[in-house]
Amino acid sequence: MPAPAAAAPKPRDPAPAATPTLPAKPAAPTAQATTVHAVIDLDALQIEAKAQAGELAMARLRTGLAGTRTFGRGIAFAATRSAPPAGFELELLSQDFTGGVRLAGAAFGLAGKDHVVVLAPASKSMLVMARALHAAGHRVEVAGFTNPENHPKVRLLGRECLFVP
Repeated sequence: MPAPAAAAPKPRDPAPAATPTLPAKPAAPTAQATTVHAVIDLDALQIEAKAQAGELAMARLRTGLAGTRTFGRGIAFAATRSAPPAGFELELLSQDFTGGVRLAGAAFGLAGKDHVVVLAPASKSMLVMARALHAAGHRVEVAGFTNPENHPKVRLLGRECLFVP
């Protein structure tokens, strides 16, 4: 008897359709920036401190601005040469418009995605600069002894930043 013919191979099932993959889970919000850089108008901040019946506590200002975060670089702008707060570089301001431009340039120069820039005091011009930094995608905070513009995001500095004689 002749050998049975080999059965024709079964056609293979088409490859299973790839299982659709879900998009990657969005990254968790980045942790609060841990390094703080500060740009301050020293003369204006000292005026605010005097209005609070005290003097600016130069040695404690850094902690008041950074809180528990690491303080990186601080630039204090002033009209006259004086001792800057501890941990700050002093830049002299001229009385023409270039002083404000230099202050803004310093703030943008310190800005970055992995840290925050604190501007002080909470004056109208600092709030304008804060909006510009924020619009450019930078983390920014504004702090001062007063909040003359009643802005909801201004952080008030406490008595720990004052020396009361």
